Amino acid sequence: PTTMAEGFDQALARIDSLADDPKLQVDLWDDFGEIRAGQGRFDESKALFEKALAQAERIYPEGHPVIAEALVNRRVIAAYAGDSLEGAPYTERAVAILDVPGTTHLKELSNALQALAGVREAQGRRDEVLAIMERVVAITRQMQPVDDLTLGLSLFNHATAVFNAGRIDESEPLTAEAIAVTRRAVGDHAPNLMTMLNLKSEIDYRKGRLAEAVATNEQQLAIARHNFPNAHPWTARALTDVGFNRIEAGDYARGIVE
Repeated sequence: PTTMAEGFDQALARIDSLADDPKLQVDLWDDFGEIRAGQGRFDESKALFEKALAQAERIYPEGHPVIAEALVNRRVIAAYAGDSLEGAPYTERAVAILDVPGTTHLKELSNALQALAGVREAQGRRDEVLAIMERVVAITRQMQPVDDLTLGLSLFNHATAVFNAGRIDESEPLTAEAIAVTRRAVGDHAPNLMTMLNLKSEIDYRKGRLAEAVATNEQQLAIARHNFPNAHPWTARALTDVGFNRIEAGDYARGIVE
């Protein structure tokens, strides 16, 4: 008998033995890196993405889309770990690979541009962020068939850029559409919704709708507990948000407990 966690660890250890299929190794290191990131184990995720990137650069020609995907994943994990600027060269290189006339890799380009928007935000280049995100939404809507999960993410990132620019009224409908599209794609309990609900609660709070902000963050917390029953950074963040809102609403006892 083997637990799921033990089986995962055994499978991960076996990837190194697949040297006769290096392309499969790249795919698996990327996939397992995404899983480790979802578990909040960012150092392990970073190491896996670095292995995927190094292998991709060895076996694929320069400028191959697989290299771009590995570069974007490497940047994303830097952002999760709290250092968006560390990933700047990875992102810029990925966009240079994918942003070429006649590209058929629209989803990959969309992901790379969104990563670039995160870098430009960290650099304080907000006008560029808004322009990039408007382009991302347009690219995503062009995809056939429409990928609601990708569209929801691009709408959310656009909404975030608009919010950060102080245009809260414009951000609100974009956020609402992002949440609705994402729910249509993956249901009401998907972790993807957590950051979107967090933004909605910020909008509610800024517009003086404190009760709605509390209710929104409680939805975020319920999703975190549903998906991450053990200790996880996203659950901690949701607890902090709910506690802060409760204290702001005058419910000090419950807020402090959260």
